[in-house]
Amino acid sequence: VSRMAEPAYAAAYNEPYKGWRYQPSGLFNAMIRPLDWFPIKGILWYQGESDTTRSELYRERLERMIAGQRARRNEPQLPFIVVQLANHDPVARGKDAAKYGDTWALLREAQEEATGLPFTALVVTADVGHATNIHPRNKKTVGTRAAQAAASLVYETSGMAFGPTLTSWEASGREVHLQFANTNGGLVIDRDRSSGDGPDFELAGSDGQFHPASADVRGSQVILSAPEVAKPVSVRYGFHNNPRLVLFDKNGLPARPFRRPAAGEKLIAFSIRLTKTCASRASIPRITSGRSAASRSSAAPWASALGRLCCTRFSSSCARSKRSRASRTSSASRREAFEMSVTSRSSRATSPEMTSS
Repeated sequence: VSRMAEPAYAAAYNEPYKGWRYQPSGLFNAMIRPLDWFPIKGILWYQGESDTTRSELYRERLERMIAGQRARRNEPQLPFIVVQLANHDPVARGKDAAKYGDTWALLREAQEEATGLPFTALVVTADVGHATNIHPRNKKTVGTRAAQAAASLVYETSGMAFGPTLTSWEASGREVHLQFANTNGGLVIDRDRSSGDGPDFELAGSDGQFHPASADVRGSQVILSAPEVAKPVSVRYGFHNNPRLVLFDKNGLPARPFRRPAAGEKLIAFSIRLTKTCASRASIPRITSGRSAASRSSAAPWASALGRLCCTRFSSSCARSKRSRASRTSSASRREAFEMSVTSRSSRATSPEMTSS
């Protein structure tokens, strides 16, 4: 394999299916589908760098992939952990600023929105990346946080696995009050911990121009103000390609980057219904968001159609998988291992409804 880098050797190598890596479904059929026969506890997804210029499509694609993997295994509750993009700035590497400005921030937002699905988790890494190195060296922190998320979501162990998450915000005069959950002992402002160098907290008035804001921690709240903004209407935190994350809990876990309100939308509030089976379309986990009427009307006309298609395919795939599994003849040991893997997750749906903001 190491000699494939040698032009003479690579040219003489007779690959049986030349170019399969670049053909449609080549990587999937060669590297993902063979895993269908192995019982697994969950999936850890670390990807997104190549999609930063089309972030508007990423959320739906990621949601459909999660639904597809769960349908293939007939496990609607298969845990799925998404590692959010690390801080990185393509513009600092000479890329076109008009094309790549804030594209990584937009994709992080899409990743966070996709984890509104049930039995998913988000791992924040926007404080351990590198401005010009797309493959940051700090792998240990990323691995530790991913392991903590898996321990909590998959193995249901106790412990602080997730950092502060914004639950609500309110403008009051010249100030903006941010309310956080998952503070894990308290909020901490640390401007020396992150590897990024972009802005952190920012406020904007009706003109849409953002200005740096000072932050004051009061319990589980952060109070923001900016001298240039007399009446703030928008707030964002770490919403840049290479932000400087400054808000952590006392265990060192960073708060998620965010912007409120999102472009064309009100503050999104997800209402997720959890179900144990997917025998019918009505039992598929559903997501509703508090989007404004203007935002819904301006959405691409094919978005809802794709959503219905994904929903229908998810339901029919589950039904087909159930029938095929019932008629399949397999060894007792493999069937027992698979059924144990599925049964171990059925206890997660202890509450018929879960609401998060």
